[in-house]
Amino acid sequence: MDAYGDWPNQPLDNLVAHEMVHAVMAATTSMGTAAGAGQMPKWFTEGAAEFLPGGDVRLNNVLTGGTSAASVIAELDNIQGSNWDTTDIQYSAAYVATRMLHEEIKNNGTSAGAADGVKDLMQWLAADNTRTLDGYLSTYTSFSGANDFIDNHVQGATNGVDFINNTLDLANADGGGIGGLYADGGAVRSFASAVPDIDNYSSDPLANFSESFPTGSRAIQLASTQSLQFQIGANSGEIIEIDLVGVNAGNLGIADIDLTTDWDGAISRFDAALDAVNSQRSRMGAAQNRLESAAASMEVGIENTSASRSRIVDADYAQETAELTRSNILNQAQIAMISQANSMPNVVLSLLA
Repeated sequence: MDAYGDWPNQPLDNLVAHEMVHAVMAATTSMGTAAGAGQMPKWFTEGAAEFLPGGDVRLNNVLTGGTSAASVIAELDNIQGSNWDTTDIQYSAAYVATRMLHEEIKNNGTSAGAADGVKDLMQWLAADNTRTLDGYLSTYTSFSGANDFIDNHVQGATNGVDFINNTLDLANADGGGIGGLYADGGAVRSFASAVPDIDNYSSDPLANFSESFPTGSRAIQLASTQSLQFQIGANSGEIIEIDLVGVNAGNLGIADIDLTTDWDGAISRFDAALDAVNSQRSRMGAAQNRLESAAASMEVGIENTSASRSRIVDADYAQETAELTRSNILNQAQIAMISQANSMPNVVLSLLA
């Protein structure tokens, strides 16, 4: 959900206007100072940003979507309690509170420019970035501060609900923006035309800017300072050669940069230096991958060679054990036969006796 919800045909101009209000307030009021941070109520900063282009369309969508006017006003409790969650109902609540503040200043304010409503308040805040909304309200209205205004006026009795139901006209062509028909009696300012488009420029929109466009190639050619050769195989010519370059400020062309006199040229030179460094990193990474691949290949070769040597030199334990058993059996058989042969003469002599 962006600052203007998901409505169809939502003008981008109004979104830009909303954010520009924040930017201007941060640059000109206490909203943008460390001392004033948090002193400007969220309902006012968001409500003012809604009020510039007009918040009637968003509020009308919230109400026709089933949310009651009382629920919109009650949402200010969450906003005051720092529970800002950028919902349409919260933007609408902030817008209603700011519209009511606008009317209160115009009708009952005591400052010299009170007839301008919130515009007078903004000019007062911008005149001194230590000023706060509480300071304006306590000085030029009957309220002691922002909380008093919300609690006892916007949420007091049925003021806020009555303002939505009886004062705001959400069905007309005017979007409710500051300076428009229903906020200030001016010309009708629709939601889409609150910030008019500008076409057919009569002058160069960049006339007040210093324009500088880089020309030519910015590539830096780094000369090789050393060449390394790595033998990666058993045969001649199986090598990997890596060229090293001097990657320093001098070679990169940034040693003599003066940011005070040539800031624009410095950016181009820094970009070129970064490109050169990245290029060398890519080259070194590729060389590293080649070396790692060669090392892995050699490790496989070593493993295969070791396996071959083992098959040639190492004994086959099972085969040798079988041969030993066979030899033992044959030896025992021979011994038995010899023993039997030696006993035969004695047997014959015993028969003749």
